[in-house]
Amino acid sequence: MDGAGAPGGRGDLDGDGSVDLVVPDAWALQDDAVFLGDGAGGFVEVGGSWLGTRSRAGAARLADVDGDLDLDLFLSDWGEAPPTSPGVGHLYLGDGAGFTPVDGVPADLSAVGTGPIDADFVDVDGDWDLDLLLASRTGDSILLLNDGTGTFLDADAQLPPQKGPYVYGPDACDVDGDGDLDLWLDNGANRQLAEQLLVNDGTGTFTDATDRVSGNPGADDNEVQCADLDGDGDMDAVVASLSDEERVLLNDGLGAFVLLPDAFPPLGDATLGLDLGDLDGDGRLDAVTAQGEAGSFVDRVYRGTGVAEDTRAPSDVGPRVRVYAADGTPGVWRGGDLFHVAAPGEGVVTVCATDGAAEACVDVGEEATETPPDGKAPAPGCGCAAASARAGVLQVGLLGLLALRRRRGARAGG
Repeated sequence: MDGAGAPGGRGDLDGDGSVDLVVPDAWALQDDAVFLGDGAGGFVEVGGSWLGTRSRAGAARLADVDGDLDLDLFLSDWGEAPPTSPGVGHLYLGDGAGFTPVDGVPADLSAVGTGPIDADFVDVDGDWDLDLLLASRTGDSILLLNDGTGTFLDADAQLPPQKGPYVYGPDACDVDGDGDLDLWLDNGANRQLAEQLLVNDGTGTFTDATDRVSGNPGADDNEVQCADLDGDGDMDAVVASLSDEERVLLNDGLGAFVLLPDAFPPLGDATLGLDLGDLDGDGRLDAVTAQGEAGSFVDRVYRGTGVAEDTRAPSDVGPRVRVYAADGTPGVWRGGDLFHVAAPGEGVVTVCATDGAAEACVDVGEEATETPPDGKAPAPGCGCAAASARAGVLQVGLLGLLALRRRRGARAGG
């Protein structure tokens, strides 16, 4: 996850250390809005002076796509007559003071087979830039690979066949512990079939591994979220359902899943979306659902009474995680699961990540190995590991995969 919920996005747009918001209009009834945070919980609308667009946005996502450490913006637009009109993709490069439109993505997304509703920035090929996964409302979901400059190329050939449509809320996480990001597509086939699990080979090429999932019923679902619910250090899956109950799929650590019976109360209420977080401070993930289309239309909160307490660090991603070097130099969130950390000096540098549960630190540098040395070991179950020391690469396992990259000299990028 990138810390941004559809259809809006959040992140530090102006570099002042506070969280800002991008809130597009889903039906082009008014201008898309930008709200700058004041650091004290308040926001000031700057609107057209930053963006000046009026869109029918299915989703907005923020990420640094061109490596300049300013957050850029992608809008997936449903076009003039949604949902039947061709989907349009808009990319805007940020400079810390506003957004400028560029031709970084295929403008007419119908040319590569979809009507986009959701978008996620994920580094699927491990090259330290953020690629783009577009969920489909009217056709196959789309994978676009970033060339490192913010230009995205069609990589649909790297996805297995999809039976689509109706993918609303996919998620990316490392389900099999091999250090790359795999993909969940909600429904994955059509509205009466189960989710599709796609496993990454490390280069951004995926194979269908749905046969590793047992007991997941066919239903009209709307979202999948990755989370470690049983405290064993691997990523389970939570499914939000329109026609069935919300449900949990438990991971065996190798990427095989089984349905956990009665994980949610049987309320029979239609759910459009779901998010997870510790709402009551007990160290356990709770769930919030948004209802619609049928049933009571009352949004719901579920307390995580049966999930394991979060004792692993870190267990979240995006702006809600603090990443920094051991000397206190803060990291910059680049979108998706990528952070940039400017770690001065040569030799071994310690980089830490902190969430609400605890902290995990990993050494990276000339003397670092794939297993952190004694005295600097990550917190149990963190999944932290230094990768190529010569390349100056550090990877820290989070809700998906938090990746940090240190370059020699005064600067490091992730």
